[in-house]
Amino acid sequence: MRVFKIILIKELKSMIRDPKILIAMFIVPFIIVGVMYGIVVFSTRQMVEEAVRGRGVIAIVDEDQGYWSKNLTEYIKSLGFKILRLNNTTVLLEVLNNRSILSAIVIPSDFTENITRNNTAYVEIYTYIHSPSMSHLISRSKAIGVIMSYSQNLSETIIKIHGLNPKYISHPVNTTMTVILKDKMIHVNDLGALIGGFTMINIAFPLIAFILASFLVQLTATSIAVEKEEKMFETILSLPINRLEFIAAKIVAAVIIGFIGIAFYGALFAWYFGSVASISSSSPASSSSFNVFGILFDIYGSSGLGAFFIASIGLILFVLGIAIILALFVEDVRSAQMITSYIVMPFMFVLVLSMFLDITSYPQSTRYIISLIPFVNISFMSTFIFTGDQIAIHISALSSILYAILIMYIASKLIGTEKVFTLKLFRRKKIRT
Repeated sequence: MRVFKIILIKELKSMIRDPKILIAMFIVPFIIVGVMYGIVVFSTRQMVEEAVRGRGVIAIVDEDQGYWSKNLTEYIKSLGFKILRLNNTTVLLEVLNNRSILSAIVIPSDFTENITRNNTAYVEIYTYIHSPSMSHLISRSKAIGVIMSYSQNLSETIIKIHGLNPKYISHPVNTTMTVILKDKMIHVNDLGALIGGFTMINIAFPLIAFILASFLVQLTATSIAVEKEEKMFETILSLPINRLEFIAAKIVAAVIIGFIGIAFYGALFAWYFGSVASISSSSPASSSSFNVFGILFDIYGSSGLGAFFIASIGLILFVLGIAIILALFVEDVRSAQMITSYIVMPFMFVLVLSMFLDITSYPQSTRYIISLIPFVNISFMSTFIFTGDQIAIHISALSSILYAILIMYIASKLIGTEKVFTLKLFRRKKIRT
């Protein structure tokens, strides 16, 4: 234990002092997050702008049958949406279970009367959320975009009449929305807040795992490469110390520095997802009176989040094992940084893909295959938890742990042999004199 402590303190000091490690730890991920932020915000803005364009089917229950209710229906049709007329609300749940139906709009019996008397009129919007993916959630917010657009147009028409209520002029038509989550009807004041919560769980958790994994890969590989470049690695391993204890100290040091880096990015992520949520919100006033995270915790559950935590531990150990093995084959820091980038970039591609890909419509066998692929299973695990796919959840958690055990076993075998001194991946060319 004394040797472990000495090596751990030495590793922490060398990591903090080495500018190469600090650059790999802070600057590179900061650039990656900045680029990702630009891509996501641009894509989100594009999807929000698409929200009022007529693509999809909207069911309408017209209990009013008055002039303004028919005017609203015609306006929705003019945007290009297909209209499915329903006689009553008793079949809403059955109809909305069809993924092709974006939402249902219920126009109450006093709709025309309220507008005629200069009172705020309300419509009820029902939507069924089948998946936590961003593209699916944005498509489910189209109905709110349509009503807000109609309200704006109607406001511009009646604002010319004098003596009206200013509040009525601003929002003559407002909404109450009911979201159906796992057959539970939840009244939502701000869909943007709910989308932001889903985004945080669906993206933030894998993103944190990605950033932490990139930290650990860079730190561990670079730490070993620095010692090899300075001809210290072979000397240390030649001493009468436990090699596994030496590597364990490096891993613990990398984890400590890595979590410091994650804390550094915590505020950045909070701002990042807050910005995405505000862009996604269609509500004129963000007065969310419902407990978003209470709803989400009830949906995902402690067991699902626990499985995600176990899978994340497996991922961390897996990438640490890969970093150790790769570092054993390189001779300098430059080679270590180059080879670790080959690991980080595929992770980033998968992460961006998981933001927009809705796998809930994929065959069950495809989801099982996804749950077996390292890091890919972590990126989509929140979707497995949301849909209650217990088999995919357990496959993801178990496979992550098994991959970690396997890669750590391979790393320990390489370190325990004398071949560790002769392993080479990139060999320097000898300069002829």
